[in-house]
Amino acid sequence: MARILVIAFLLAPLQAQAEWAPSLAKADAEGRAKRRPVLIWITSKDDPACARLEKEIWPVEPVKTRLRDFVAVKIEKSALAEAKTWEAVPRWKAQGEGAAAAPEVRILHPWGRELKRLSPEALKVPAEVGQALQAAFDDWEAVQGPIRADTSALDRALKNQDKDLMIECARKVAAHREPWTLPMLAACLYQPGVKIRETVI
Repeated sequence: MARILVIAFLLAPLQAQAEWAPSLAKADAEGRAKRRPVLIWITSKDDPACARLEKEIWPVEPVKTRLRDFVAVKIEKSALAEAKTWEAVPRWKAQGEGAAAAPEVRILHPWGRELKRLSPEALKVPAEVGQALQAAFDDWEAVQGPIRADTSALDRALKNQDKDLMIECARKVAAHREPWTLPMLAACLYQPGVKIRETVI
Protein backbone atom coordinates (compact mmCIF):
# COMPACT_ATOMS: atom_id res chain seq x y z
CA MET A 1 0.00 0.00 0.00
CA ALA A 2 2.84 2.41 0.91
CA ARG A 3 4.45 1.81 -2.48
CA ILE A 4 1.20 2.65 -4.25
CA LEU A 5 1.00 5.87 -2.22
CA VAL A 6 4.51 6.82 -3.32
CA ILE A 7 3.52 6.49 -6.99
CA ALA A 8 0.27 8.36 -6.39
CA PHE A 9 2.16 11.10 -4.61
CA LEU A 10 4.50 11.45 -7.57
CA LEU A 11 1.67 11.60 -10.07
CA ALA A 12 -0.58 13.89 -8.06
CA PRO A 13 -1.69 17.16 -9.70
CA LEU A 14 0.71 20.08 -9.45
CA GLN A 15 0.39 22.08 -6.26
CA ALA A 16 0.67 25.79 -5.66
CA GLN A 17 4.23 26.98 -5.03
CA ALA A 18 3.47 27.67 -1.38
CA GLU A 19 2.80 23.96 -0.90
CA TRP A 20 6.11 22.62 -2.19
CA ALA A 21 7.87 22.87 1.18
CA PRO A 22 5.46 20.48 2.98
CA SER A 23 5.72 17.97 0.10
CA LEU A 24 9.51 18.06 0.24
CA ALA A 25 9.48 17.83 4.04
CA LYS A 26 7.31 14.71 3.81
CA ALA A 27 9.67 13.11 1.28
CA ASP A 28 12.65 14.07 3.44
CA ALA A 29 11.14 12.47 6.55
CA GLU A 30 10.07 9.34 4.69
CA GLY A 31 13.45 8.94 3.01
CA ARG A 32 15.28 9.18 6.32
CA ALA A 33 12.81 6.88 8.12
CA LYS A 34 12.98 4.21 5.41
CA ARG A 35 16.63 4.86 4.50
CA ARG A 36 15.71 5.08 0.85
CA PRO A 37 16.95 7.48 -1.82
CA VAL A 38 14.69 10.40 -2.70
CA LEU A 39 13.70 11.01 -6.31
CA ILE A 40 12.88 14.63 -7.09
CA TRP A 41 11.07 15.10 -10.36
CA ILE A 42 11.43 18.65 -11.68
CA THR A 43 8.51 19.44 -13.94
CA SER A 44 6.87 22.37 -15.69
CA LYS A 45 3.10 22.49 -16.05
CA ASP A 46 3.17 23.91 -19.58
CA ASP A 47 5.93 21.69 -20.97
CA PRO A 48 4.77 18.90 -23.35
CA ALA A 49 7.85 16.79 -22.46
CA CYS A 50 6.83 16.89 -18.80
CA ALA A 51 3.26 15.90 -19.66
CA ARG A 52 4.55 13.04 -21.79
CA LEU A 53 6.77 11.81 -18.95
CA GLU A 54 3.79 11.79 -16.59
CA LYS A 55 1.41 10.06 -18.99
CA GLU A 56 3.58 7.81 -21.14
CA ILE A 57 6.65 6.91 -19.10
CA TRP A 58 6.06 6.94 -15.33
CA PRO A 59 3.06 4.52 -15.51
CA VAL A 60 4.87 2.10 -17.89
CA GLU A 61 6.92 -0.93 -16.89
CA PRO A 62 9.75 -1.26 -15.99
CA VAL A 63 9.73 2.37 -14.87
CA LYS A 64 6.67 1.97 -12.62
CA THR A 65 8.31 -0.87 -10.69
CA ARG A 66 11.65 0.92 -10.41
CA LEU A 67 9.97 4.03 -8.97
CA ARG A 68 8.96 1.98 -5.94
CA ASP A 69 12.61 1.81 -4.88
CA PHE A 70 12.56 5.55 -4.17
CA VAL A 71 10.67 8.09 -2.13
CA ALA A 72 9.33 10.25 -4.94
CA VAL A 73 8.24 13.86 -4.99
CA LYS A 74 7.74 16.36 -7.78
CA ILE A 75 8.34 20.07 -7.86
CA GLU A 76 7.66 22.83 -10.33
CA LYS A 77 10.85 24.15 -11.93
CA SER A 78 9.90 27.74 -11.07
CA ALA A 79 9.76 26.84 -7.36
CA LEU A 80 13.37 25.65 -7.21
CA ALA A 81 14.83 29.13 -6.81
CA GLU A 82 12.33 30.15 -4.12
CA ALA A 83 13.97 30.26 -0.66
CA LYS A 84 10.66 29.23 0.97
CA THR A 85 10.70 25.97 -1.00
CA TRP A 86 13.70 24.72 0.96
CA GLU A 87 12.88 26.10 4.42
CA ALA A 88 11.55 22.76 5.61
CA VAL A 89 14.48 20.82 4.13
CA PRO A 90 17.59 23.00 4.52
CA ARG A 91 19.86 20.02 3.84
CA TRP A 92 18.49 19.99 0.27
CA LYS A 93 18.80 23.73 -0.40
CA ALA A 94 21.65 23.20 -2.89
CA GLN A 95 18.98 21.83 -5.25
CA GLY A 96 17.72 25.38 -5.68
CA GLU A 97 21.06 26.64 -6.97
CA GLY A 98 22.17 26.68 -10.59
CA ALA A 99 20.29 25.92 -13.76
CA ALA A 100 17.57 23.29 -13.87
CA ALA A 101 15.86 21.59 -16.76
CA ALA A 102 12.33 20.26 -17.03
CA PRO A 103 11.70 17.43 -17.05
CA GLU A 104 14.65 16.45 -14.92
CA VAL A 105 15.14 13.82 -12.23
CA ARG A 106 17.49 14.21 -9.30
CA ILE A 107 18.19 11.35 -6.95
CA LEU A 108 19.32 12.37 -3.48
CA HIS A 109 20.66 10.70 -0.40
CA PRO A 110 17.93 11.41 2.19
CA TRP A 111 20.42 13.57 4.09
CA GLY A 112 20.88 15.81 1.04
CA ARG A 113 23.82 14.72 -1.11
CA GLU A 114 22.95 14.41 -4.79
CA LEU A 115 23.61 10.91 -6.10
CA LYS A 116 22.46 11.09 -9.72
CA ARG A 117 20.77 13.38 -12.21
CA LEU A 118 18.74 12.38 -15.27
CA SER A 119 18.51 15.02 -17.97
CA PRO A 120 15.50 15.55 -20.28
CA GLU A 121 17.30 13.49 -22.94
CA ALA A 122 17.59 10.57 -20.53
CA LEU A 123 13.85 10.66 -19.81
CA LYS A 124 12.47 9.93 -23.27
CA VAL A 125 12.43 6.14 -23.59
CA PRO A 126 10.70 4.07 -20.88
CA ALA A 127 13.16 1.15 -21.04
CA GLU A 128 16.13 3.50 -20.71
CA VAL A 129 14.50 5.38 -17.82
CA GLY A 130 13.87 2.05 -16.10
CA GLN A 131 17.51 1.04 -16.59
CA ALA A 132 18.77 4.39 -15.26
CA LEU A 133 16.60 4.10 -12.15
CA GLN A 134 17.70 0.50 -11.63
CA ALA A 135 21.38 1.53 -11.94
CA ALA A 136 20.88 4.38 -9.46
CA PHE A 137 19.24 2.05 -6.94
CA ASP A 138 21.90 -0.63 -7.45
CA ASP A 139 24.58 1.99 -6.71
CA TRP A 140 22.67 2.94 -3.56
CA GLU A 141 22.45 -0.66 -2.41
CA ALA A 142 26.14 -1.30 -3.16
CA VAL A 143 26.98 1.41 -0.61
CA GLN A 144 24.19 0.78 1.91
CA GLY A 145 24.48 -3.02 2.05
CA PRO A 146 27.88 -3.06 3.80
CA ILE A 147 26.75 -0.28 6.15
CA ARG A 148 23.69 -2.29 7.18
CA ALA A 149 25.90 -5.37 7.74
CA ASP A 150 28.33 -3.40 9.92
CA THR A 151 25.54 -1.80 11.99
CA SER A 152 23.97 -5.25 12.52
CA ALA A 153 27.32 -6.56 13.74
CA LEU A 154 27.62 -3.60 16.12
CA ASP A 155 24.10 -4.21 17.40
CA ARG A 156 24.96 -7.85 18.14
CA ALA A 157 28.18 -6.81 19.89
CA LEU A 158 26.24 -4.34 22.05
CA LYS A 159 23.68 -6.99 23.01
CA ASN A 160 26.41 -9.51 23.87
CA GLN A 161 28.47 -6.89 25.71
CA ASP A 162 31.60 -7.97 23.82
CA LYS A 163 33.80 -4.89 24.39
CA ASP A 164 36.58 -5.78 21.92
CA LEU A 165 34.06 -6.58 19.21
CA MET A 166 32.15 -3.37 20.04
CA ILE A 167 35.28 -1.30 19.44
CA GLU A 168 36.05 -3.07 16.16
CA CYS A 169 32.46 -2.76 14.91
CA ALA A 170 32.15 0.87 16.04
CA ARG A 171 35.28 1.72 14.02
CA LYS A 172 33.80 0.08 10.92
CA VAL A 173 30.45 1.84 11.29
CA ALA A 174 32.08 5.24 11.92
CA ALA A 175 34.32 4.81 8.86
CA HIS A 176 31.24 4.82 6.61
CA ARG A 177 30.39 8.40 7.65
CA GLU A 178 26.72 7.64 7.15
CA PRO A 179 24.33 9.97 9.03
CA TRP A 180 21.72 7.33 9.84
CA THR A 181 24.27 5.32 11.86
CA LEU A 182 24.78 8.12 14.41
CA PRO A 183 22.10 6.94 16.88
CA MET A 184 23.71 3.51 17.06
CA LEU A 185 27.16 5.00 17.54
CA ALA A 186 25.75 7.30 20.21
CA ALA A 187 24.45 4.23 22.06
CA CYS A 188 28.07 3.12 22.44
CA LEU A 189 28.80 6.21 24.53
CA TYR A 190 26.76 4.70 27.36
CA GLN A 191 28.84 1.53 27.47
CA PRO A 192 31.23 0.98 30.37
CA GLY A 193 34.88 1.34 29.50
CA VAL A 194 36.84 4.27 28.17
CA LYS A 195 38.08 2.65 24.92
CA ILE A 196 34.67 2.25 23.31
CA ARG A 197 33.75 5.86 24.12
CA GLU A 198 37.08 7.12 22.79
CA THR A 199 36.56 5.14 19.58
CA VAL A 200 33.13 6.66 18.98
CA ILE A 201 34.22 10.20 19.83
